[in-house]
Order: sequence, then structure tokens, then C-alpha cells
Amino acid sequence: DYILSSLYKQHINVMNNLGRKGEMISAFAELGMGLGTSPAQSITPKAFKDTIGSFKEEFKGNSQQDVHELLMMLYDWLNEDTNLIIQKGCFSSPDMKDKSIVDFAQECWSLYLTRNWSLFSFLFSGQL
Repeated sequence: DYILSSLYKQHINVMNNLGRKGEMISAFAELGMGLGTSPAQSITPKAFKDTIGSFKEEFKGNSQQDVHELLMMLYDWLNEDTNLIIQKGCFSSPDMKDKSIVDFAQECWSLYLTRNWSLFSFLFSGQL
């Protein structure tokens, strides 16, 4: 629904220096909308692949690449393109000393959320 309803457009953050100015989420949405139009229709993800290649030289050609690396970069780009945090503060790593594992985990998650606030981070990041 997030992609097909175009809700993602309200969340594009062109001010984020770590993002791709909305280009990656837009290419991803175009691919997703192509997939969602008709089950009998085939699509060619060339525009999506070209967008990935424009940001990462290794993915420009047709040689085989590491899918894990691609998925991690894709997640990061989609997260940053829709990250609603404009000013990302800096903080030092929390210290676990004299804390329970639960308290430490909650502190880490709270700090993470001060820098990452997007549907992608809510769906694909987290703690068990």
C-alpha cells in the first residue's frame, strides 16, 4: 500500500545528504507499480537497475555482483530517501556498564530512532 498508494511521496526527504534525493524510492516505486498492475504482464527492471548503477559503479554493467551487498545498499538508500529525520545528531555509543541488557537495548534503540525514522527502518530494523 505504501508504494501503490503513492504515500511514499509524502516522505521523500531531499534534504538528507545520505539519501539519493528521492531517486531510489521513485525508481523502486515505479518497479513496484509495474509489478502490481497485471499478473499476466511482464516487466523489465532496466530503469531500476540503471538507477542503482548510477549510484554504485559496480552495479552499472552486467557482471555478477553480491546480492547481500545490493540488498543492504538498497535498504539503506530506501531508508534514507524516506527518512523523516532532517537533522541527524551525533552521539557516542552507549555504555552497557551497570545496565541490564533490556535497558541497554532500549537505550540503543532510542538513539537509533533519533537518526532513523522511516517505514523501512520500522519494517526491517529492530530488536528481538
